[in-house]
Amino acid sequence: MRAGAAFLALFLGSCATLSEDACRGGDWQGVGYRDGAAGRAEGFLANHAEACAEYGIAPDAAAWLAGRAQGLHAYCTPQNAFEAGMRGGRLNPVCPAGDRWRLAAAEERGLRINGLEREIDGLETENREARRRIDKILKGEVGPEERRRLRRLERGINDRERQIRTLEREARHASIGF
Repeated sequence: MRAGAAFLALFLGSCATLSEDACRGGDWQGVGYRDGAAGRAEGFLANHAEACAEYGIAPDAAAWLAGRAQGLHAYCTPQNAFEAGMRGGRLNPVCPAGDRWRLAAAEERGLRINGLEREIDGLETENREARRRIDKILKGEVGPEERRRLRRLERGINDRERQIRTLEREARHASIGF
């Protein structure tokens, strides 16, 4: 029972957004900046309030909001949106409405490249499998049917390699400017 309680206390403690030192440090503008730069929503302040409440400390909401607004300038950039798309993700919906169209365009470019890279990976996997089958065929005695299978596999590899080159060119073109 005691081990379970200790585990629960450790687990719950690890969920806190801020340490006691951070709560007592009072750099709410810095905390807000980091949260804004991480794309956290305004409601995230409640997590800090909950974490610091156990130490009898309340966040300075005005300082946190000012810092978060500054942090959002670092988060809400076309480069960051592009990189999020490249990872297959999207920015959190925290950016000013006036910036959304250009961020969405950058994000879509990144997502397109991510999709192209996944397609290339799939084609390369198919080619590796085809080469393994070719190796298996070549290790045995090759009869007329195996030669036909071999030629089909080689044509498939060549077709996929052409597709890969086309997709790589498209990905390079899509990443121009980033």
